Amino acid sequence: MEKLTQKRIKTLILECVQDGMMKSIEEINTYLIKKGIIIESGSSALRTALFNLKKENIYFKNPEKGYYILESQSKENTDQNPGTYDFSDFITIEKSTQKETYLVVSILPDGSFALNSHLLMYFPERKAEIKIKNDCSQIALLLNGNKKMSLGKNGRAKNYSILDKVKEYGKELPVYYIGKWDDKEKIWIGNLSAHNPNRSKKYKKY
Repeated sequence: MEKLTQKRIKTLILECVQDGMMKSIEEINTYLIKKGIIIESGSSALRTALFNLKKENIYFKNPEKGYYILESQSKENTDQNPGTYDFSDFITIEKSTQKETYLVVSILPDGSFALNSHLLMYFPERKAEIKIKNDCSQIALLLNGNKKMSLGKNGRAKNYSILDKVKEYGKELPVYYIGKWDDKEKIWIGNLSAHNPNRSKKYKKY
């Protein structure tokens, strides 16, 4: 039943944005309600459907936070007018709202353990089991772990145990963990860094 519901939600989302106009999450949710799909408050069903659509449909985009659009599949053919100039040796630069975003966990001086928005999308229920290596060199987040911790709506939670563990090894806060998502195992593993790569061009590993 859950898979059927997700399939229906994704179908209706694509219907909502098929006019090529940018739509907010609120507009999409209103469209779903009109079609008989009512998502309960606190449910991650819509967030999950939007996230999976971005992975499954290359034309379904999220150009701004909270807004979605379905780009025209014929867009690639609109620039083929040869005109006076020969652009055969050129490539078209696609629209970009920000630079490449790394999946980052931050540990802040106030005791906050925070996932950035791109990493949080892999945890639609905002819960994960958190494991830290004895020397603090790595942190692992398990989607299907046995001892999950709530991460909060913004992916942030207070955890003084992790804070004390990092301080024990003399690391100057804040510190960051940069890693990649393993879709097969549903696990993210991050390596310790002194800098957030989303804010600076270079970062060093300890």
